[in-house]
Amino acid sequence: MLVGPNEQSFTIHTHIITSHSTFFTAAYSKDYREGQEKLIRLPEINIDTFLVYLQWVYSGRIVITDGHGKLLGAETTTSGYPLTQLYVTAEFLGDTLLRNKIIDRLRKLAGPKRGVPTLQMIHFAYENTATAKSTLRKLFVDCIRLTGSTEFFEKQSDGLPKQLFVEMAMSWAEDSPLHTMTWRFLAKGSGCHYHEHDDVVPTCSEPEPDFFPMSPSI
Repeated sequence: MLVGPNEQSFTIHTHIITSHSTFFTAAYSKDYREGQEKLIRLPEINIDTFLVYLQWVYSGRIVITDGHGKLLGAETTTSGYPLTQLYVTAEFLGDTLLRNKIIDRLRKLAGPKRGVPTLQMIHFAYENTATAKSTLRKLFVDCIRLTGSTEFFEKQSDGLPKQLFVEMAMSWAEDSPLHTMTWRFLAKGSGCHYHEHDDVVPTCSEPEPDFFPMSPSI
């Protein structure tokens, strides 16, 4: 596998990565040239983010560092931007379970006094996700709505993506229970409001796997 604009080479166990990613499942099938050649190129993915993704694939842990090898804890607000980058990568690769785990981490980081989401996180999300159906956008829209004082919008309106305001208006127009939502509920309430489900990741009424067990034949 060749990753990043400089095509850094990685050798990965196919049966492990395809258990996480619908993208790799399709790419490694014999119906595609990449699957026949056993070589996949991902020039658009950041190397540091891909290394975090590999850590997840092999260990089931989301490990974020500060760029100098120092581990950033789950409650460290500076982990917000790399988590946002990782979410976009997980969306591109079709890893639903990881997206849900990232959303839960971001929910715990969010809050008006913690400065999460930052403008950098919001812009990255809107520049790299395609539609309003993105649960990352949904979370950020709700965060902005909860923050939404007149002073906040006067200061930040020029710096926020225009599409965010469209999605905020759509959210307000929906019959939503958000008027009863608080920061505490957003951070500690049921995550199903922001979760995605598919054939691999069950609905929140069923136990969600913490991690896919790896095959012993590595």
